[in-house]
Amino acid sequence: MEVLRDDDKRSKEPTTGASGLFRLGLLATVAIALVGACLLGAAVLTTVWLIVGRPTVTQINEASPAAVLEALKIAAGFVVGVGGVVALVVAYRKQRVGEDENRRHNDMSARDIVRLFNERFARASEQLGSERAAIRLAGIHAMAGLADDWSEGRQVCIDVLCAYLRMPFRPLSPIPEYERPLHRRPRAWELFAAAQNTEGEEINSASEAHVRSTVLQVFRDRLWEDCPTPWAGAHFDLTGAVLEDASFDGMDLTDCRLVFDDCLFIGECSFADSTFRRCNVSFLNAVFAGRLGFEYSKIEDSEIALYGDFTHETDVNFQGLTFTSGTLDVLGPRENGGHLSFVGSQLVGGKINVIASLNHENAVVAFSRAVISGTEIRISGGEFTSGNIWCNGVDITGGSFVFGSERQWEKPIKLEGTELSIDGAQLTGGRLAFERVQVAGSTVHLDDLDMHGGILDLASLEFTSGDIRFSSPSCSGGTVLVATTPQSGPLYLATSLLSEAGATVQPTADS
Repeated sequence: MEVLRDDDKRSKEPTTGASGLFRLGLLATVAIALVGACLLGAAVLTTVWLIVGRPTVTQINEASPAAVLEALKIAAGFVVGVGGVVALVVAYRKQRVGEDENRRHNDMSARDIVRLFNERFARASEQLGSERAAIRLAGIHAMAGLADDWSEGRQVCIDVLCAYLRMPFRPLSPIPEYERPLHRRPRAWELFAAAQNTEGEEINSASEAHVRSTVLQVFRDRLWEDCPTPWAGAHFDLTGAVLEDASFDGMDLTDCRLVFDDCLFIGECSFADSTFRRCNVSFLNAVFAGRLGFEYSKIEDSEIALYGDFTHETDVNFQGLTFTSGTLDVLGPRENGGHLSFVGSQLVGGKINVIASLNHENAVVAFSRAVISGTEIRISGGEFTSGNIWCNGVDITGGSFVFGSERQWEKPIKLEGTELSIDGAQLTGGRLAFERVQVAGSTVHLDDLDMHGGILDLASLEFTSGDIRFSSPSCSGGTVLVATTPQSGPLYLATSLLSEAGATVQPTADS
């Protein structure tokens, strides 16, 4: 039995009041209008009769032909007026009947459309729950097609597709060792991955991997520039999903929110050539167990946080990135190694914060050949006992490139074995600084420095052991800040070379 909604009940209630008159039959409506017109005419004639002195019948019969003709004109005008009233009533009634019919038709059409969308949603959801991969594939495309057609329910359809990716899945590749905070509860996929394999599961995983890649293909097809039905502004919640060889390449993400918290990225995962415009992207507590590429992507006015765990196989690559505004926070390599690269990136504005503690021989953070014209970059962390920080050929024309802790209560950087190389750097503006950095066994390379402006801040750089190299500098300007004028040690040799080359050495204690 069909249940009527409030609008259905209202459409079936009898109409009363003034508008009810125009739902009567046509003859009844015209008759009522004529009676009204006659009453109005009688009232007018009575008023005229009273005004002219209430003449008797004899006086009216003795009236002149001109007076009779004038009376006939008045009568004819009255008849025409009554006819006009009837025509207006009929036309108005037709208009009202047409409007009511059109409104009922629109209401029925809207209800039919919603009912059709609900039926399509139910069928697509049922297909996604099938045990057969082919039927699940059909359900994915059906749900995506419904999202294209149903703008009001688009986010619901996207939520269902994201929920499918969050379902437990055992990756085909082995999971390398990673660091997981002991106080955190196990991630959903950790419990599933720890379970023993069952017979035939490898075949099922292969077919399921194809189904899951189709979901990502559906996302890519709706998230690119000039897409006929773009999903801009959508929310993609993939919390706890296992993403193996996942491709998000070429997406144009505008006003979107993407949540990859607790995810496992394994194999070759990529956001290459993608655009993040006014987006909020979170990788909180994710595990990067393979390659995660952002090569030649663009970030504009977005907030991106990669607070995840690295492994010895991790390669987070921002090579060729164009970064114009927003914030990018990265929790870089620590105990298990891994690579983080911004090689050849164009850093125009915004802020990039890299928090790392390089304590593995294969740990690398690289900014080589990056062009910094306005971005504020900071590399901070704790102890750096191994690995490499490569910034060779970096070109600084604006913004800042800072090594060290920003706040006094934060732990200073301690270079106890990590090699820091900034050879061939060009400094024509902006600031290259070492803030609360202790060199205790490492070597800092600044050979072939090309300095024609800007600030080189060595005021809070301390040496207990290790070395700093400034061979063959080329300077025609710029300022070198030191705490006090050094009289010996590595900083004395460095500042002497820079001063002789043409830079201005300025002790901060004297300013």
